[in-house]
Amino acid sequence: MRAPAFAAALALASPALALEALVERRQAGMKDMDDAMKALGAVRIGVLPYSPALVSRAAGALEAGAEAMRLQFPPGSEGGKAAALLWEDRARFDAMTDDLAAAAARLAAAEGEAAALEAAERVAETCVACHEPFRRR
Repeated sequence: MRAPAFAAALALASPALALEALVERRQAGMKDMDDAMKALGAVRIGVLPYSPALVSRAAGALEAGAEAMRLQFPPGSEGGKAAALLWEDRARFDAMTDDLAAAAARLAAAEGEAAALEAAERVAETCVACHEPFRRR
């Protein structure tokens, strides 16, 4: 008798566990992008020396994060730090993920320190523009 009750409880808990795992995955992805931006910021203020390899790694993390965002916020996955507006105005959110992907691609293509830092500034502006409406405080 215990096995069917356990199976029923597991079936009921599975959607909640899946949602929790999804929220954790998207928060980890955001942290990866934040780490990339922090590294670029450290170059900008002179804490770290400019390095094409660092810029390439950061751009790769940002491009991957932008691509993953559409998949990490499916309908019904409300939770974490995401504001309800994200699901209510999905077209705007999707357009902003496209903007982030384009800005990250420009960062990846930037040649030289000045161009990379300018491209990184555009990425940062894109992040802020999305966080303002779509991230709960």
